[in-house]
Amino acid sequence: PVQWEGSVTVVFPHSAEDANAWATAFRVLGPKEGLRLAEIPSMSMAVLFVELLPDGSIRTTASSRMKPLLEK
Repeated sequence: PVQWEGSVTVVFPHSAEDANAWATAFRVLGPKEGLRLAEIPSMSMAVLFVELLPDGSIRTTASSRMKPLLEK
């Protein structure tokens, strides 16, 4: 079972179907392990994790490829 509350957005250059599949995988992995996978140089995708924390606050974590996209 998934151990965290939140969502994942993936920008993948090849197809929306692949982006959706990767978003599901990252959702299961969670932000910590998912970010490690997203940062592997051969992974050509941008990933954003949005976590709902127990106190009700929101934390976002972006991969290095996602950060430039968020600045636009």
